[in-house]
Parts: sequence; structure tokens; C-alpha cells
Amino acid sequence: RTDPVREVTVARAAGTDATTAADEAAGRLDPETGDVIAFTWLEASRTLVVVVHHFAVDAVSWLILLDDLATAMRGAALAPPTTSYAEYAEALTHRSTRGSDGLAHWITTLQAPAPLPAARNPRERTVVLAPDVSDRVTRTAPAALGLGLTELLCGALRTALTRVQPSPTDLAVDLERHGRVPALEHHDYTRTVGWFTAIAPVRLTAHTDPVAAAREVAERQPDEHAHVAYGGLRYLNPQTAPLLAAAHPQVLFNYLGRGGESEAPRLTGADPGGPYAVEVNAWTDAATGSLHAAFTLAEGVPDEITEHWHRALEHLADAAGTAERTAPVTPLQRGLYFQAQLAGPAGHYVAQSWFTFERRLDPEALSQAMAYVLARHPAVGAGFTSDEDGNPVQVLSASRRVDVRTVEAATEAEADVLRLRDREAGFDPGE
Repeated sequence: RTDPVREVTVARAAGTDATTAADEAAGRLDPETGDVIAFTWLEASRTLVVVVHHFAVDAVSWLILLDDLATAMRGAALAPPTTSYAEYAEALTHRSTRGSDGLAHWITTLQAPAPLPAARNPRERTVVLAPDVSDRVTRTAPAALGLGLTELLCGALRTALTRVQPSPTDLAVDLERHGRVPALEHHDYTRTVGWFTAIAPVRLTAHTDPVAAAREVAERQPDEHAHVAYGGLRYLNPQTAPLLAAAHPQVLFNYLGRGGESEAPRLTGADPGGPYAVEVNAWTDAATGSLHAAFTLAEGVPDEITEHWHRALEHLADAAGTAERTAPVTPLQRGLYFQAQLAGPAGHYVAQSWFTFERRLDPEALSQAMAYVLARHPAVGAGFTSDEDGNPVQVLSASRRVDVRTVEAATEAEADVLRLRDREAGFDPGE
């Protein structure tokens, strides 16, 4: 149910503690009467505290709300509204009651063993990864290993769970996504406020290698559309909902993305009624570059699971530095590779640039900087060769290095000779 626009009272407080003000404002919320948002103005620090019930917002909605609030405070016009949440909910409900595609898969997924303790007496633990390791995990590893960051982090969690399971059985993990998949083709939710979050389970085998675990997550995880479809079958379809309610995963994993801690809603205190034995919410702090994870652990789940996750992430960081994989070429690359094979090393597609600096460069620092760029963007250092069937492929290696040499050239003429020699040497496409 939605109500027409109405005035909202802004409470005033003399204190300076935003957390205390937020807790007080949360007590004024009442979803049954439509009071899902509360404002408090802290006079001393000139801080506006905004509290919204989770019924009304998800993480993306916060960004939209704060952007609109800042725009309105400047007196500027707000962006045109997109599809309303009410329209989305109506379309989703209608679609969810029309079929049961995928039901057998979801039932099989939820029939995974439940080896962890029951979800009771939760406690919180926090893990913060060092900035250098975080950078290799969040930036280098996805490109080097050909896997998404969510898959890598969830794979690391799966290996940590294996370490604390009493026996190495399968395990179902709920994966949380943003859920903003159009229920109808013409729908646009880019500026729609609401709780779109979609959660769906994936069944994973026991792993001790986080790379292998991450690859299994990538292979088995439902895509965004399947996430939303599962929610419809689980909650909106009266025929399928009872079948899927019989069991639920013991683990939830959610990667919130990259941002400052001050930009995100703060979670204070574990939910004593939560359904999960292990719940992990991870994010990358944009200010420090560090990967953070908030673990909510049920009684009986050892704290060591956080240490196992930390070590698994360090393993991923190290693996990214030596990873090598092949990838298909684009049509344009295929054509260029064919012509390069005909032309030899110094082909038509070899470009040369030269620069003059006013001071001496450090060759070792330059080499390290180029190695860093290649590790971050393996496509820049791709080698090209043919597979067993004779088809061109590109070889992506995070450990590839660029040869940085120092040569003597006393005159401009000698420099010209060096440039010509370098140009004629060309490249070996496989290197």
C-alpha cells in the first residue's frame, strides 16, 4: 500500500552521537501505520540522521534516497521517477503464479545436508583484510582467474566452512543479489526505492581449494533472473511455496560492493531470530581499499571460521599472481592474428612511441609499475597462439613481465638507429 506525499517531522536533538540518535529514531518507526522513515537533526554537529525500515529500502535504495535528498536540499529539480515499487510488486506477483519452472532444481538444492549447529545465540565477528592483499583479491584475482569477485569470496567462505564442518558433505548457501531485474520489459528501476533484494540458494560440495570452490560457485549459482524467479516460487506462488519452505540453507553470503562505511547502512547487533548459522556480509572500503566482512555466527560455530576465510583469501591473492588461462579472441583479433602470422614480427600493426624525460628514470620502478598494470589488466599483456584445433586463442597471465632495458645513445643519430632496430624487431605474438 502506498500513500500520497505527506509532511515528515524532523526531530531535533542536542546530542552529537549519530548512533544514539539513529537508535532513538528507529523506535519511532511503525510499518503498520506507514511510518517507515524518520529524521533527526543534531544541532551541535549539524548532522541529519536518516533511518528507514528495511521493508522500504535496500542498499541501492539508500544511494537513490541520499542523492535525491541532497538534490532537494540544493533546491534543484529531482530526476523523473521510474517504475514504482507498487507496479513492480504487482507484476512480480502476477508472473510468479503462472508457472513452476525450476521447482525440481530448487527442491534438490535445498535437500543438501545441514551439518552446522542450529541458528541460536548469535554473535558477531569482524575480519579486515590488509589493503595490499585486498587489492590483489578484489582487483587482480577476478581478471587473472576469470571469476567474479562474489564467486571468489563465496568460494573462500566455502573452504572455510569445510574446515569447520564435522564431515565434508554438500552444503546449501543463500546468495544475496540486488534483484533489480525488470518484471516486465518496459520497467525501469534505476531510481526506484524499495526492497528489491533477491536471495536464492546454491548447493556446493566440500572444498579445501578456494579457486576450485569459486569455480563451482560460478558454475552452479543462479543468475539474476533465476534469483528473482526463486523468490516468486518461494513466497508468492501458493502451490510451490510450501514445498520450498520445508528447508532452508544454513549459510548466507552477501557482497555489498565498494563504498565508504559512512555511505552504507550500519548493522548493529546480531539478529537473535535470524535463520542462519553463518551469515557473512562483505564490502570493500573505498577509502582504505581494505576488504571487510561481518560474520554472524550461531552458538557452536567456532570463531576459527574467520581465520580460515582470511587464509583462503590470502591463497586467492597468491594464486592470482601466478595464474594463467586461455580465452577466446574477438573477430577483430582473429583477423589481426592471421595477418600478423603472414607479415612476421615487424608487421603492419606494430606501433612505436618514444618519449623524452628531463630526468633519469628508475628502470626497476618502471618495470614494477608495468608488472602491476599487467597483473591488474591481463588483457594488456595477452599472448596469442593456436589451440589444438588450430583456432587462435589469447593466453592471459598475471605473472607476465615487460622487458625493460637500459641502452646507451650519446647522439640523436644513435637514438634513431636504436628506434629503427627496435621497430624492426617487432613482437612474437605468443610472448
